[in-house]
Amino acid sequence: MITPHNFGRLSAAFLLASFSLASAQTFSVSNTNATGAGSLHQAILDANGYGGAAAVNFTAGLGAITLAGELPILTNTAGITINGNGNTIDGGSTSNTTGYRVFFVGVGAGEAAVSPGLAATTTTNWAISNLTIRNANARGGNGSGGGAGLGGGIFVNAGNLSLSGVSFTENRGCRRERNRGSRRRRNGREWPTHLEDGKHNFL
Repeated sequence: MITPHNFGRLSAAFLLASFSLASAQTFSVSNTNATGAGSLHQAILDANGYGGAAAVNFTAGLGAITLAGELPILTNTAGITINGNGNTIDGGSTSNTTGYRVFFVGVGAGEAAVSPGLAATTTTNWAISNLTIRNANARGGNGSGGGAGLGGGIFVNAGNLSLSGVSFTENRGCRRERNRGSRRRRNGREWPTHLEDGKHNFL
């Protein structure tokens, strides 16, 4: 069983990534904007849309990119390498109910089956390096996996992830649950008010 503090989904000794920055089409992150040309958001969109292995390469010295919303899910079946070049992604979380998860990685077979245009990435290799991920928050519902608020910094949904030189700090994973106590019942309705704060870095 994989837990938020288990490296089981990560490749042993970081060797499972079969592609490299040199052999992949590179898309650059050149500013800290939320969207638009040169943003991380746009670079991921472009990498997902490329018909082969892709790389997202940060310009050194950008500093912190603070998220204003969820980043696109990584969906390129040929894999994406992300080189942070010493920069930081800040999920913007200051409490259980604020901020965003940084990376949601991959498409499962079940999701692909019901999502036209998406293919499963169950055997895809991903890689992230030289990056700090902080103040991220996976705000989940009552479900399991990523929907349960697991993997505040990174959630590996499908495929094999290799990490190198990645630091995690103050990341959260919060699952919203229904409180079954009578004091929380109003007009016969159960109010989903309870949040579990796991401060999960990745799953």
